[in-house]
Amino acid sequence: AHAADEVMWMECMRQMGERLHEQGQSQQATMRGEAERREEEHSMHVSRLNHGFLTERAHLDAEVSDLRVRLDQSCEEGAAAMHMMRQTRETAEAEITKR
Repeated sequence: AHAADEVMWMECMRQMGERLHEQGQSQQATMRGEAERREEEHSMHVSRLNHGFLTERAHLDAEVSDLRVRLDQSCEEGAAAMHMMRQTRETAEAEITKR
């Protein structure tokens, strides 16, 4: 009877060990899946942030480029106006000198 009890106890321990092992593997798989899911979410978030940054950067680059063109045009217009004023002044001075 004692040997039979011992065999039963050993079998019980073996089954309990198997169940614990299966539970451990199951938990490990769950945790691994959760870690992969979080990593994927993080990666997508970083990707979205990066895309947003690049889009904003392109928008700002285009704005700066537009402002540079407008500034160049203003400078050219200013230079042309100065030239015309100089010519007008010289013409007026020449007229005054003739008189």
